Amino acid sequence: MEPDPEAKAPPESPSGVHRHQQFPIVGIGASAGGLKALQELLLHLPADLGMAYILIPHLAPNHESLMPQLLKKVSTMPLLEVTEGTKVKPNHVYIVTPNTTLGLADGILHAITPRMSSPVQECIDFFLVSLAEAAGEKAIGVILSGTASDGSVGIKAIKADGGITFAQDESAEFAGMPQAAVATGAVDLVLSPRGIAEELVRIAKHPYFAVRRSQPEEDVFSDSDRAEFTKLLHL
Repeated sequence: MEPDPEAKAPPESPSGVHRHQQFPIVGIGASAGGLKALQELLLHLPADLGMAYILIPHLAPNHESLMPQLLKKVSTMPLLEVTEGTKVKPNHVYIVTPNTTLGLADGILHAITPRMSSPVQECIDFFLVSLAEAAGEKAIGVILSGTASDGSVGIKAIKADGGITFAQDESAEFAGMPQAAVATGAVDLVLSPRGIAEELVRIAKHPYFAVRRSQPEEDVFSDSDRAEFTKLLHL
């Protein structure tokens, strides 16, 4: 008997409550023109930042994708195609498979097969919203080249829950998705893919992300600490 696709949906977190996430998780959305942007981003990411990277490109639903093989050539980290129940680990890159939508809960990736095909893809929004709920202030959202507006809702969710957000600059081959994200007012920095990688390196070295909390509910950073960290993003 085939498993019920609905049974694979990640459990929802209570509103406003985030499970403790030990390391930053970077959700990266891309569509048309996104392969080149993803290659440039991964090429400039060191293998030891202590972050995990989840790639959510728009893929043709009925064809095997060559993107994983192409990206493995430029990444110094292990790059894995996601299967149901994949546990997210730092210093790893994960990529969605065709005709699959990803969700995240308790550090586990859930692969959800869409119940119907649609010309409008919102798989980036779906994942980024689940990332915001699961990781809170340890969530990082990145929107690269692509048409339409997938990702803009997810970017707003990440920013609202205390995470960090990026969009590709004018270097994007297709500016629709990055511009839609920027138009929300929830993007911290607009940079080239290389610039985003370099900023992630800088962020990873900041003590804000080095702290490990002894109890999930204990908030070790004050509002002034967060304000200071946010200012650093714009220096």
